[in-house]
Amino acid sequence: MNQEQKERLAELKKRKKDELDALAFARQAIEPSLEILEELKQKESLANTLFMIIPQQEWLPTLQTLFQQEPYAKFDLSSIKTKLNVPLLEQLFEKYPSENSFRYVPDFPQLNDELGFKEIVQRFNLANETVYLYYLRYAFVFQISVSSLMKAEAEILFNLFHGDVVIFPENQDWLLAYSLEEEWRFGKEH
Repeated sequence: MNQEQKERLAELKKRKKDELDALAFARQAIEPSLEILEELKQKESLANTLFMIIPQQEWLPTLQTLFQQEPYAKFDLSSIKTKLNVPLLEQLFEKYPSENSFRYVPDFPQLNDELGFKEIVQRFNLANETVYLYYLRYAFVFQISVSSLMKAEAEILFNLFHGDVVIFPENQDWLLAYSLEEEWRFGKEH
């Protein structure tokens, strides 16, 4: 085997590995979040999917092909912007670090277990806010008004299956976090 053949074989192996990695990423970080997309779409909650975080740009062609197939096709995922990193989220997690290395737990007191999402929104007067909604194990970052978010079924959006979620305004003055332990935490910038 000459050098050119070795290089071609190495390139084919890399492309195949990228394809398999992209498919695994879709199964783990995109497919489970389709339930959330469906709920937001059904309730006409006017969620704007700002972007999709993908770990490697090389995965994009495989993902774009996959998005033409069901169950992805009905969500028009190909039109969503992709990003490799998100400074907005980096700033948020720097501003509000986790006190737990295994899950996201900001250093705020846990809210009363009796309070659900709608009660928290009312308690802290958040209904008129426009926020970012981000599930830490998924690829999408949404922008949505809290009043629109309240139209969706909280049990679908916030549950053990979907895990840790952060909700915050663009200026990051406050943070509402839901953990996979089904705990709500709310805090404001000091």
